[in-house]
Amino acid sequence: CWPGTSRVGRVRATIRVTPVAQGAQAARAAQVALATLTALIMLLTTASCTGTRDDAIPEPDRPAGDLAWEDCSGEPGEVLAPLDLPSGAVSQLTRDVTYECATLAVPRDWADPDGDTFEIALLRARHDDQRDRIGSLLINPGGPGGSGVDLAVYLSFGPAFGGLPTEVTERFDIVGFDPRGVKRSSPVKCFSDADLEQGFGADPDPVTQDEFDAMVADSQRMAQACQAEYGESLGHFSTNQTARDMEAIRQATGDDDGLTYLGFSYGTRLGAVYAHLFPDRVRAMVLDGAVDPAEDPVEASRGQAEGFERAVDSFAEWCAGTPQECPLRPDARAAIAGAIEAARGSPVAGEDGRQATPGWIFYAVVAALYSEQTWPVLAAALDQLEGGDPAGVFELADSYA
Repeated sequence: CWPGTSRVGRVRATIRVTPVAQGAQAARAAQVALATLTALIMLLTTASCTGTRDDAIPEPDRPAGDLAWEDCSGEPGEVLAPLDLPSGAVSQLTRDVTYECATLAVPRDWADPDGDTFEIALLRARHDDQRDRIGSLLINPGGPGGSGVDLAVYLSFGPAFGGLPTEVTERFDIVGFDPRGVKRSSPVKCFSDADLEQGFGADPDPVTQDEFDAMVADSQRMAQACQAEYGESLGHFSTNQTARDMEAIRQATGDDDGLTYLGFSYGTRLGAVYAHLFPDRVRAMVLDGAVDPAEDPVEASRGQAEGFERAVDSFAEWCAGTPQECPLRPDARAAIAGAIEAARGSPVAGEDGRQATPGWIFYAVVAALYSEQTWPVLAAALDQLEGGDPAGVFELADSYA
């Protein structure tokens, strides 16, 4: 369902693409990832590819600036609540920033613009020292399924805390949106908490054919349950529909000079689809960790696994070079493998009885590898796990799950 490239070449704007990193030992990881995802991918792909052709779908047409922004200065506290920060930390991070929220009604199906609607949740972070304002910077964290509202909060904190550079925030409003089906925007709820606990906690490396078949069967069961719950309406939660929501957001925020966009991971695909559908509406884009639209699911999983392998190598090198910050010496990679292997035989239980099984350790590592700023957090979490406390592992893994 990836659109052709004939129109993309007409885009007269700045588009910066950052490729996904490459590495080694990826074939096995790709196979496992495919076993976990194939059933749902096929289901969603089928849903997304049905219906009216893009060229026949009317373009979004709404008055610019029709969002009713309201103060939501408490939202950062809600976003950061799971981190259990020290008292006063949220106020310190959010000082000199104004947070406003709004919702935008969009058609569930852009081929039927007068039909039922979804409410898309947005958050705007505007720094008080803004000058020579250019407009809005729309962001998407990837996934699919990541919250743009949450990301907008994090990116508003400034470079010292992992946010955007001052050169950006003093000229752009940071605008995040939860895409249709995500968190605050008519969320899709396919799986029970028990399903998610089982799925993420499962061993990430099935060795025998029986173990592999069991993983595939479990994935198929979950995908079929989602199909039974939502049926043909799953097609409304597609990349193409979301890209059209982005155009409606651009119009509503009054960015008449075109869309300025920052997308990570899957968000790069979303940005590319927008550029295909609206080539004359792009002001500038940064596509970070670009998804190759020509790759099939196996190759895409392989490429992502290779990127994670390189990130693990970098994490291990950092640990070896900064022992004062990383207690996983002398070999951080071995420490990760050892923690997963130990969990296979005797997983550490938390105070609530929840067990840090191999899957949860794996996803804690994955979650921390996206940014160097979370490497010390990962090192501490694995060190605490060895000491019998899995809380740090669950905090990281839950942020990903």
